[in-house]
Amino acid sequence: MNTPGKAVPIKNSRRIGLALASRLWVWASFVSFVALVLGIVIDVLPLIKLTDRSGSAFVLFGGIFAVSVLACCVVLLTKRWHARFSMDSDLSAVQKIHQVAVPRVGGLPISLAAAAGVIWMGVSDHPLFSTASLVLLCGLPVFLIGFTEDLTKQVSVKLRFQATFLGGLLACAALGAVITSVNIAWINKLLAIAPVAWCFTAFAMSGYSNAINMIDGLNGLASGVVCILAIGLCVLALNHQAMDIALYCIVLIAAVLGFWVFNFPVGNLFLGDGGAYFLGFTLAVQAVMLQSGYGDVNAWAILSVLAYPVIEVMYSILRRKLVNANPGMPDRSHFHQYVQRSLQIMVRKQGGVPNMCVNSQATPFLWLFTLMSVGFALYFNRLGMPALGFLLTVVFYVASYQVLGRYIAKNRQWE
Repeated sequence: MNTPGKAVPIKNSRRIGLALASRLWVWASFVSFVALVLGIVIDVLPLIKLTDRSGSAFVLFGGIFAVSVLACCVVLLTKRWHARFSMDSDLSAVQKIHQVAVPRVGGLPISLAAAAGVIWMGVSDHPLFSTASLVLLCGLPVFLIGFTEDLTKQVSVKLRFQATFLGGLLACAALGAVITSVNIAWINKLLAIAPVAWCFTAFAMSGYSNAINMIDGLNGLASGVVCILAIGLCVLALNHQAMDIALYCIVLIAAVLGFWVFNFPVGNLFLGDGGAYFLGFTLAVQAVMLQSGYGDVNAWAILSVLAYPVIEVMYSILRRKLVNANPGMPDRSHFHQYVQRSLQIMVRKQGGVPNMCVNSQATPFLWLFTLMSVGFALYFNRLGMPALGFLLTVVFYVASYQVLGRYIAKNRQWE
């Protein structure tokens, strides 16, 4: 029979082993993610013609990334002066996981980096400069309303929706980015009516802006997911020779990646509402421009690429309605929270200390899910069955959610 004195070292050694494994998993995920994103970007950049100058695509990507990194550094180095306004210090909210106050204005460096990319296009006399400028300007009210909420914490949900909806209407008017077909006959008849199509498009863009905000709950999650979704949209665009959309995706990836290195594995800087709204809106605009500007692109293929945040919103509304809960109220039952809570339970059952796996360790599992979803989308689109990619992602999401929910319910005492 073991004495208490002999049991303690065993338990401590197990905790040390778990802690080391946890850190190894996180940093291996960091390296793998960087290698994946940069590998795909390097492979794709030569396919996008920018100017006659050799290597200009790489200069654009590197320059935007550098601006994003520099802007993030400035935000962090000056936080003592803006902490009163910029810090996410409400650690008691039901959906919050972080344990220290963190600046939530990461959307500012991302938007500045994207603007720098557009300015570079103007200086280089790129033919897409005017369109890229309009994309940025249409997203301005979307970013500003979110950024105002980040600073004041007092902007109503209704006002934020109205601002994102306005951004969608501006995109319809300035860019001609209007959804006129969703490959469903009776809906297409409604979308043939211009006001209906405009409102539908603006609502979709506003909804996707909020969808990215909804999944922004773990270190590196929303920013990493946006990078993967932008890569998927870029590949889909290249498959249809939509070089302009591919270019916008590259600009977005570079801007987000510069922020991401400060958001994962340690959350030194958060996206905030401004960043999440801006990224969701920009992705949505690019998706609509791809579908409306290139008639051979199936709407289901685009929806399949961008599926994860859409499914998260739809499923969250459904499950809350089933229990008569307010669809707009935060909770701890989103997919990413179930992944994090399940991982935490597993670690604690193995002897890990509380809070050992509360955040960054769970994020890579959601990246893998997003990669799988985008892979489904591109593969089945190539086979001529784009809707099947979305359907399989829905099935996998719901099945995974139910399994995780049952596991959490069964092991509630370990939370």
